Amino acid sequence: MSHALEFLSGPRVLVLRLYGPLKSAELRTATRSVKAHGCYEPGLPLLLDGTQTQAADPTLDLTRLQAALAAALPDSPLALLVQLTPAPPGERLTAAGPVFTSRSEAIGWLATRWRWQ
Repeated sequence: MSHALEFLSGPRVLVLRLYGPLKSAELRTATRSVKAHGCYEPGLPLLLDGTQTQAADPTLDLTRLQAALAAALPDSPLALLVQLTPAPPGERLTAAGPVFTSRSEAIGWLATRWRWQ
């Protein structure tokens, strides 16, 4: 498995962490995993964490995953977490959504987008 899910109850954010390259089947599995997670509900913010991935091109995997989740879960705000690099994130990555290099900043941004019911 090249991903893991973690629910943060304090800020109410579901974190999807990537560990390796995502093949098409794994991309569908990751999307189904989020939908099936016991804490998921429409509108719950999602953080896509690419800081631990060993993929050759983590940017490609993050943008593919972001697109799949945005289509499957349109009410849930998404943010991307990437490793701090000497250069700013590439254009392809920033087009996918808000990009952060700080986990706490990403979670803070997502927490403000949760629609309390």
